[in-house]
Amino acid sequence: RVLTQFDGSALLGDDMGLGKTLEALAVASACRARWPLLIVCPAAVRMAWAAQLETWLHFLNPVEDIQVLSSHADRVPPGVRACVVSYSLLCACE
Repeated sequence: RVLTQFDGSALLGDDMGLGKTLEALAVASACRARWPLLIVCPAAVRMAWAAQLETWLHFLNPVEDIQVLSSHADRVPPGVRACVVSYSLLCACE
């Protein structure tokens, strides 16, 4: 509830295993009027985040609404509602 008071603009800094992913997706869902959603994460967990989006946010169409960026050549098509990108790829973009 506290995170939604800040329109979802917050940092979740809990220890591992306490449910940050699900908490972040719940807040994102509650704040979806502010979408598109950008998820920045380690490269090793990009696909896991996409899978969690599919699992918990049933209103998303996995093919049309979720984009996982894997290289500099990838572009986000119009209409994508959730984009997952790695820290390293985001930092390398200018």
